[in-house]
Amino acid sequence: MAAVTYNAKRSLIAGHTVETQYTLNLRIVEGGLSISRKVGAEIQRTLSDKTETLYYFGKSAYNVTALVMSAAELLAIQEFLHSVEAQESFTLSPYGVAGNMGTTFTVRRVAGSYNLERLDGSGGSNPAEDGMRVNFELEEA
Repeated sequence: MAAVTYNAKRSLIAGHTVETQYTLNLRIVEGGLSISRKVGAEIQRTLSDKTETLYYFGKSAYNVTALVMSAAELLAIQEFLHSVEAQESFTLSPYGVAGNMGTTFTVRRVAGSYNLERLDGSGGSNPAEDGMRVNFELEEA
């Protein structure tokens, strides 16, 4: 499980208000949280073969894959993803839950895009209730 705290801005669900902070639990799939490191550096070499490294930044990046098991969950995660799609920063707790966030990081979406993948016919006669997998990328702000 993981959790995010964000300010609602777009695609608001019933009962939510613009610019109000909400916390959403993410049902991370097995192996669905990949953590990597982005480094910005440049190496310059002189004619005498000496090198100098210009270090600009180092930050963690996250690739997140979460399960969505109902139409209500899908609307909630879309509210979250749409509310932060313009690079707005928000809080990520990779191993916490709403109410017990534990260690948190300030992050932002790497790109405005995300992927939804329908898993199966778990919704029975209502395809809108089928399980979905959503994938998106984050980096430390």
